Amino acid sequence: MKLKLTIVVAMDSNQVIGLQGSLPWKIPEDLKRFKAITLGKSLLLGRKTLESLPNQTLPGRKLFVLSKTPTLFKNSPNTTWCNSFMDACRIIEESDVLTAYVIGGGMIYQEALPYTQCLEITQIHSTFQGDTYFPKLSPQEWKIIKRIEIAEQGNTPALSFITMVRA
Repeated sequence: MKLKLTIVVAMDSNQVIGLQGSLPWKIPEDLKRFKAITLGKSLLLGRKTLESLPNQTLPGRKLFVLSKTPTLFKNSPNTTWCNSFMDACRIIEESDVLTAYVIGGGMIYQEALPYTQCLEITQIHSTFQGDTYFPKLSPQEWKIIKRIEIAEQGNTPALSFITMVRA
């Protein structure tokens, strides 16, 4: 595959990424980072992740959505429906995109991880109740190339913004 994949994810200390179809936290710094990384880019996501977005879209981004039931959101703007992960990668490559950003959910992360070259992680230094988890990472496969620490602020827990690449 010529397409480069970057996973963008926020997770708590137990690798929780979701609860009942949405984020279990509201952290403005994480949302700002997500926007800075993804604005103007092509994003690969699952249908449930699309459903969790305000108005089922992300302005200023091209969405490639994996779904067996695309008719639910047939008129979603800037959205291309794909039947499988490999189908999505092929369609994205054919549109001359060099890098796609995988934004979830859990099953999509699991499928994309073996093909991913870069991880953009917001590590939340707290625990939350959740029902969806990010796959375990092998420390031998990944190395940290950038880490920014954000101190706890009021009700917002401490965070680390981590960029990792394949070792």
